[in-house]
Amino acid sequence: MVAHILGAWMLVPTASAELLPAAVKQWKGTPGSNDHYYQAVAATDGILWKDAQAWAVAHGGYLATIASEGENKFVFELIDSLKYWGVGGPFGTGPFLGGAFTAKKPGWQWANNEGGFAFTNWAPSQPDNPEDEKRLHFFSDGKSAKRQAVWDDLSATSKQYGFVVEFASPAKAAPETPANPALDQLFAVRFSLFEAQGEIQQSTDNHGSFRQKTLDDIQATVAEIALGMSYLLQHPTDAQLPVTVPALFESTRTLLNRPIDKNQKRPIWAMNDLKTALDELQKLPGNAGGHRLPILQAIQKTATDIIASANYFDDFPTKK
Repeated sequence: MVAHILGAWMLVPTASAELLPAAVKQWKGTPGSNDHYYQAVAATDGILWKDAQAWAVAHGGYLATIASEGENKFVFELIDSLKYWGVGGPFGTGPFLGGAFTAKKPGWQWANNEGGFAFTNWAPSQPDNPEDEKRLHFFSDGKSAKRQAVWDDLSATSKQYGFVVEFASPAKAAPETPANPALDQLFAVRFSLFEAQGEIQQSTDNHGSFRQKTLDDIQATVAEIALGMSYLLQHPTDAQLPVTVPALFESTRTLLNRPIDKNQKRPIWAMNDLKTALDELQKLPGNAGGHRLPILQAIQKTATDIIASANYFDDFPTKK
C-alpha cells in the first residue's frame, strides 16, 4: 500500500511484507532432539516481543524454548543470517526467543508455560538489568562474521529483526517466503548501516548535538531502506540489483577495520561509503508505476543531510 504525505510518496508496508517466514525445519535424528518443528521469521521493520509471541500463537506455535545445548545450536543455525540481526552500539542484537522475566513467577520463565529455565546460555555478564530488560534474545559482539548463539536480556519495548517459532505440529505454520536474492542484498545494506551507526555511537568524541543529528539521520535512512525492502518483496519481478552493489556493501564494512584517529574521521568515512551505496541503489532497473523512484529519492535526501553533518565534522574535528 502506498500513501501520499506532504507532497512526497511514502511506502506503507503491508503485514504480509513485514514478516518473512523461512521454511519449517524439524529437529530430529540427533541426541536429545524432541521432534518439534521450528520456523525462523525475519521482521523487515522490527517487531516487539509481545507481537512476535502473538504471531507465533496465531500460527499454532509459540516463541521457541531452549532446553539443551543441542536445541540451542539447532535454533541458532536457523537464524545465523544478516536478515535476522541488527546492531546496538558494539553488540549484535539477534532474534527473540520465548523467555520472559516475570513478577508473577519470579525469575525467567518460558512463555509456553514450560516453567523456569533448566538450561541457559547467557552471554558473559548477562542478564544484567532485571528491572528493565525482561525479554530474551540472541546476542553477539556486533560483527557480522561473529554472530553468536548466546543470550541477552532486552527491554519489552525494544524491537528486533527476527524471531523463532516452535511447533509441536506445523499444521498452521505460515508458508515459506519465496527466495529473493535482491531482498537478501538489501538486508546486507541494512546491516551495513547498522554497523556504521554502531561505530559512530562508539566514537569517543561527542561533537555535541551535531553528532546526535548524524545518528538520527542514519536511523532514518535505515527506516527508508526497510520500506524499500518491503516494496521489493511485493514486486519481485522488479527486484534486480546491479553487480556493483555487493562491492559497495563491502566498502561500507571496511570502516570497521579503520582505526579511530585523533580527529574522529570515522563518521565521515561511514557517511561517504553510505552515499556511494545509495547512489548505486538509484540505478535499480524498473520504476514499477512511479513508486520506486520517489522511495530512492527520499533515501538520497536523507543521505545528503548526513553528508552535511559529516562536513561539519570536517570543519570542526575537535568541537564538542
